[in-house]
Amino acid sequence: MNAKLAIFDMDGTLVHFSIDSKAARSDVIKFLDAKLDLPAGLLEVGLTTTELVGRAKDHLARNNKEQTDWTRIQGEIFKIVEVYEDKAAEISTPIDGIMDVLDDLRRAGIIAAVCTFNTTRNADTVLARNKMADYFSLVVGRDLVADKTKPDPFHGKYILDTLGIERENACMTGDHPFDIDMAVALGIKGIAISSTRHPPADFARFKDIAIVGDTEYRLLARAIKDALHVT
Repeated sequence: MNAKLAIFDMDGTLVHFSIDSKAARSDVIKFLDAKLDLPAGLLEVGLTTTELVGRAKDHLARNNKEQTDWTRIQGEIFKIVEVYEDKAAEISTPIDGIMDVLDDLRRAGIIAAVCTFNTTRNADTVLARNKMADYFSLVVGRDLVADKTKPDPFHGKYILDTLGIERENACMTGDHPFDIDMAVALGIKGIAISSTRHPPADFARFKDIAIVGDTEYRLLARAIKDALHVT
């Protein structure tokens, strides 16, 4: 029998993770503005960190500015964000019902892994704090995939390749459209967690996915097993 794999996002899917995203992005904007001499108003706190970097890159390219060491800049940005992630890790708590889901999948013999934009170190800390670490065979944060984090399918492919799992035997569960974008690009099943932040309408563009509400985790294990064709 081929091994089955359930990949999970972490923040908002496994745990409540209250990071001060606005403050983190504000600090990133200050860093980029000072480092790259960007025009006022180019970067906005409503953008994700990835979008902030992308907008800065586009501006420099359009204005024929000299080549920038983006690897070093990305590293500095991650250091800024990591300060806020570590603070959030200290107060993280499990999503209601997730432990029952993980127990159910374990009994069914399904392997589990974590695919997160956080650093692997931070994710390991969060999982250990919330007594989840033993459920996961692999945790892959942004540091292990460089600039190819989800929605880039490389993030998920890294997990499949490391664990030796075929695409038809894997699925991805997450509360952000990026999670499902990655699943679709990778060619694996997706299970979306809807919430007030990302209601079902945010996932309407995806075909053939299951949507489970964040207050309906009693339905999640069954949705994952259905995606993996496990009875």
